[in-house]
Amino acid sequence: MEPRDEAPDPGLRARVAGAVRGGGGIAAVGALALLGAITAGSTLRLWNLGAQVLSGDEFHAVFAALDRPISRILFFYQAADNCIPLTVLDRFLIDRGVALSEWSVRLPVLIAGFALLLLAPLWAWRRLGAGTAVAFAWLVAISPGLVFYSRIARSYAPATLFGCAAVAAFETWHRRGGVAPAAAYVACAVMAAWFHLGAVPLVLSPFLVAVLALAAPGGRTRGQALARLLLLGAGTIAGLAALLGPAHRTLLPSLAGKHDKLGVTAQEAAEVGAWLAGVSSRWAAVAAGLACLAGLAILLRRNVWLGGFALGATAAQVAGVLLLAPVAHQSPVVLARYLVFALPCALVPVAVALGSPWPPRWRVAQPWLAAAGLAGLIACGPFLDADLARSSFAHDVLYLRFTAPRPRLEAGGPVAVYHWLARAGPGAVIELPWDPVFMTDRILGMYQILHGRQVIVGTYRADARLRFRNMIPVLPEEVLGTRARWVIVHPLIAREEARIGGGPWDATPELRRVFRHAGVSTAATYRTLWGPPDYADFWARVWDLDRLRGIPLRAGPR
Repeated sequence: MEPRDEAPDPGLRARVAGAVRGGGGIAAVGALALLGAITAGSTLRLWNLGAQVLSGDEFHAVFAALDRPISRILFFYQAADNCIPLTVLDRFLIDRGVALSEWSVRLPVLIAGFALLLLAPLWAWRRLGAGTAVAFAWLVAISPGLVFYSRIARSYAPATLFGCAAVAAFETWHRRGGVAPAAAYVACAVMAAWFHLGAVPLVLSPFLVAVLALAAPGGRTRGQALARLLLLGAGTIAGLAALLGPAHRTLLPSLAGKHDKLGVTAQEAAEVGAWLAGVSSRWAAVAAGLACLAGLAILLRRNVWLGGFALGATAAQVAGVLLLAPVAHQSPVVLARYLVFALPCALVPVAVALGSPWPPRWRVAQPWLAAAGLAGLIACGPFLDADLARSSFAHDVLYLRFTAPRPRLEAGGPVAVYHWLARAGPGAVIELPWDPVFMTDRILGMYQILHGRQVIVGTYRADARLRFRNMIPVLPEEVLGTRARWVIVHPLIAREEARIGGGPWDATPELRRVFRHAGVSTAATYRTLWGPPDYADFWARVWDLDRLRGIPLRAGPR
């Protein structure tokens, strides 16, 4: 079967050139719409990124880089899911005397997010036309899943980029053959698996579609097609074996230890679907799903194999994740992030529904209706939330799980300090105690909604190879050297976190005792050095650092 859009469009180059020159009428409008999508996507990916506190799983690669040489990182899978290539890059910087910062840790992920933002519409323009490319560009730009994981220092954005590039390269190879597309597929598939093993179902899915194509009439002889497919499969297996084989002794136990019993309820599945659609409204999620089905029908009619690759990639990723049933997949956010690798493939049919030519009687209204649909996705998504826009904890489940109601703070009790702070004067705050792994950033994120100030967290993990702007050691000289005006010590921070319901990794009783001891001892140290706090109650102790700067520290225990 030869799809109708296979032949190169002789006017494509002229339309693109006209769009760039601004003299192409509709082409110029399309170019402006693409530019608007890229601008919007770039803004969302960079917004307030410098103020974000690095936390949780973002530290897996950092800690592994601090503890191991590159030779051991390359051939060792550990229980904590550190991404090997990101860890290698962090260690490479450390070995050359470059201290890690929030920007250096996040930069590779940010680059991958920008690459997808730019390359996905370019691919769609060449394969599906200008209208679909514009719709696809906007969908990629505003998709919360793609935006969040372009900002979070984990492997999901690079794996998504390489995984979807592998599917696109395979489709090109399947359509026209050639060594270059085959080599591109193998390279991208191997890189996707290297960044995250969870992307393996996605990158292997094209083989399933290609096998189905062997049974289709009117194609190449089955013997030749099968030989080509087996050769490409052998190359893929060889590439994966070369990269993953040296670490097989730790790889297999690690995979076995992360398998769990499948347990996803219908309610959780519906929430995951809404999360992937990028909306908090169930009705908006249903509308997005219907648009996806309609676009898939159009795509399969126009080009059965291109539609098959989009459908196969999405279905294979869902089936693979459910079969593997990774630990904590019952949490909708955790399950959704394992599916985000195939999210661009699932957005292709939606873009087709919005951007492919509609019936003539609707065509005049199509741009306006498509724009209204995209505006509806934005309105039902998380990015109009003013609290998210100014938060230093925008990557925490507090905001990542935008499909669920946010916890509410009770009046009085721990929040009294922030009412006092509102009257005491402006300035950034240091909040402690805090730990980058067993963090309490959900409650600190809730407090930031009240006070609206920049937040720095104080940790007991000090290392000269780390130069984080938003996380500092609790040593008094470090605290006084920051941009903050106020330092707030929470002796009962774990109890405060529990007041909003805890989370899937709630603090154990032992950890709560550790946090309590840390808060009490730190407050005692500051009191010995700086005198009584400017504010104190059952829940918090506060010192005005502007008052203390320039005052020599009095002798006392460190």
